[in-house]
Amino acid sequence: MKKLADASPAPDSIPDRTILCVLPDLKTAYRVELKKAKLRGLRKAETNEVTDARITARSDDLIALIDGRLGVAYAFLTGKVKIDAPASDLMMLRKLF
Repeated sequence: MKKLADASPAPDSIPDRTILCVLPDLKTAYRVELKKAKLRGLRKAETNEVTDARITARSDDLIALIDGRLGVAYAFLTGKVKIDAPASDLMMLRKLF
């Protein structure tokens, strides 16, 4: 969340969304709200919760993404990260990383 907070995109350029991050290796998920280009309300959630976007990754890959050791495009193209969201949201997510 801190990394995204430091990105500081224009708030009106990022639509409000709910995002679910599923970590299958830990059998858990986290839900967060993206409002005014800031992530808010991170909480544990059910893996089948309905949200606007869903990101699925192993916990090690997610940490590598956050640390900058794994590029988002490479992770997506190699299947390390799966993102279920409308194409317009995928383009918007690129602004955040």
